Amino acid sequence: MVLLTKFSRYFQEVIHHGSIRKAAEHLHIAASAVDRQILNVEETLGLRLFDRVSGGVRLTAAGEAVFHQLTRWGKEEAALHRHLAELKDARSGEVRIAVADGLAVSFIPSMIMLLHDDSPGLRFKVTVATAATAAILLRAGDCDLGVTFDPPSFAGLSVEAETLSRLGVMVPRDHPLTRMEDVRVTDCIGYPIVAPDSSTTLWRLVKELLEETDMPYDIVFNSNNIALVCDMVKKKSGYCYYA
Repeated sequence: MVLLTKFSRYFQEVIHHGSIRKAAEHLHIAASAVDRQILNVEETLGLRLFDRVSGGVRLTAAGEAVFHQLTRWGKEEAALHRHLAELKDARSGEVRIAVADGLAVSFIPSMIMLLHDDSPGLRFKVTVATAATAAILLRAGDCDLGVTFDPPSFAGLSVEAETLSRLGVMVPRDHPLTRMEDVRVTDCIGYPIVAPDSSTTLWRLVKELLEETDMPYDIVFNSNNIALVCDMVKKKSGYCYYA
């Protein structure tokens, strides 16, 4: 690109000094060399970047636009250098994680504490997302790691680790189901059920189990916020929740 050459330095020196001659003196080169760089870019763009005035130069509207763009690129380059410096040290930098809601309130905090103890320079950005959204974020490069349940498609993804997770039932301490050694799905049918909503992967698994019983069930509350769902179970002794 025409702007990403030594022109950018010459151009900014001219702005700083308000004069091609003074900029050339500071750069220890001939004024004609600075002028030629600016004239070449003006010819390429078909626009004047400076108005030549008595005693120096003055930015045109096009020159202002070029100046702001070069300033933005300069800041982005500085940020890139900082990021590359962090990457040289695997114990620093930002880790972006997309995580299922149920794991965000249990597994992830413990995992982050362990990682932080080992690498205090790490920073973490956690996004609570469905399995489908986590996959989209990973493919787009908007997160580094996804921790979720059964994504709808593994295309474009690399599975680094996986484990089986058992589906259980959460009830208050004084719930009648706590007196049973083994709890089956049919044992829960007579109680009001609190469940994750249809936007979650967990709901699909719960729904399949409930429908396999071929018995009517009563879902009295659902939400995509697992912490809220768990709190409802704690407040209502008759409720049960699949987790």
